[in-house]
Amino acid sequence: MPNVYNGIIPFGSDDETVLIQCSCKDTDDITSKSGVVQTGAVVSSEGVTIGANGGILFDMSSLDPVIKAQMQYTGQVSFEIDAYSFATFVAEFSTAKDWATSGYFINWHSAISGATPYGSIHIDASNRIVAYISATADTPAINSWFRSHEAIASGNNNRFIVTLSWNGSEGEIYFNGKLAGTGARAAYTGGIFEHLMIGAVVNQALPATGALMSNVVMASRPVSFAVNPKLSNIVWYGDSFVDNSDASEMYGAGCTLAFDSVFHNIGLKCASVEAGVGGSTVNNTGTTAIEDQISGADATKPNLGVSDLRPKIALYRGWTNDAIDLSFTLADSDTDMKAQITSVLAVSDHIIIGTVPSVDIRNGSTWSGDATRIARVDTINGYINALPTWAALNGFTDRVHIVDQFTYFGGHNPQGAQLKWFKNADFHPNGFGQWKQGILFANEAKKLLS
Repeated sequence: MPNVYNGIIPFGSDDETVLIQCSCKDTDDITSKSGVVQTGAVVSSEGVTIGANGGILFDMSSLDPVIKAQMQYTGQVSFEIDAYSFATFVAEFSTAKDWATSGYFINWHSAISGATPYGSIHIDASNRIVAYISATADTPAINSWFRSHEAIASGNNNRFIVTLSWNGSEGEIYFNGKLAGTGARAAYTGGIFEHLMIGAVVNQALPATGALMSNVVMASRPVSFAVNPKLSNIVWYGDSFVDNSDASEMYGAGCTLAFDSVFHNIGLKCASVEAGVGGSTVNNTGTTAIEDQISGADATKPNLGVSDLRPKIALYRGWTNDAIDLSFTLADSDTDMKAQITSVLAVSDHIIIGTVPSVDIRNGSTWSGDATRIARVDTINGYINALPTWAALNGFTDRVHIVDQFTYFGGHNPQGAQLKWFKNADFHPNGFGQWKQGILFANEAKKLLS
């Protein structure tokens, strides 16, 4: 299986099952593949911007009949799209692009008439990307739980890859390699891979006007992953910053975490223990809450502890906003944290820990300028920054790694865009804050996995 990344065939692959692939960035290349740029569409070095009549229509009638015949049973189709193509930035979060009708990103048909049967990937009235493999046979559509509200916070330079895969009776939708929806197929339909439209239905209906698309790949090989979830390279656990129970407020119900998305977007295999234990509990002696996360004994997340998953890397996100809680003794919590790290390193090669962002995450916040709490954050960050030295003295040399969230988020005096990374009247990050934090942890994880 040459040039297959994580089971998804990347653009430019020489995989023998590829039916057609096109960057959509060069008119000569498009023409050489029997493609016609539709009136109103614009081709540039970034891809094709969809017009009122769609983007590019490909005639696939002369392509490999063996591959096309197999594609009624197995296959995959991918394309790259700009996040702003179907989400609009509004204040601290993103919201759906307001299309009058559902926009079709990609559509394949037996005839230009647009009659059934056909296959498609499009956005529905609930702002989800959904798909049909063969519309007369697939009931219902394959729905993803990825909503457009989440798109901008997904990272990856605001570009991401959508993949639809099918294998027998099962269909799946992926976003940057992360499974985002499944559905059953009721029957198989041949003869539908004759015409392919990028950005609309083949008869130019329902265009995704304004969408910027590129790097289309169609192949008869389905996506396949040989990795058991318990072989995840990374697991993260800790307080409410991991759980992010406010996700529905930031993105809309059903959205996944932006912190989570960063890892999947760069191809890292991850699992999260999202028990949402409060930060003051995580680092307070006399409780086993975080130990239960480590061991997998937490009833809310059975079999997802570090000791059960045995990842190469564990991410630790304790204290965070609860650093300002005066109810626990800092020296005791430092001892407790070291005990937790020892438990993690018994079953994991590395642990990555972030320093605590300032209590003054918004100018004029409740604790803005509070000298006692500012000093408390400084003390905690001193403990955290000293952990690699402690680790080396206790048999854990080069296994404890620190990412400096405190400096990244502006220290005790955040300015400009840094002030927009957290929610109003709350110490929790919004979607962009989760994304920014995720980038710090993910970059460190990549070093350890290289």
